[in-house]
Amino acid sequence: MLPVLDEEIARHRIARRVAMEFQDGDVVNLGIGIPTLVSDYIPENIRVIFQTENGVVGAGPKP
Repeated sequence: MLPVLDEEIARHRIARRVAMEFQDGDVVNLGIGIPTLVSDYIPENIRVIFQTENGVVGAGPKP
């Protein structure tokens, strides 16, 4: 029988595992939900460009 995980812990575990798949220079389109947590787990030595439905994250000052 598998152990029962708290939903929030499970979401962060999934996000951490997904972040391990990224390579330097990847461009990633984020969806809503768990994908928004993935950026918290990108290793510091990996550069990833995130794009969301609202545009590029952190690309400059607000218009």
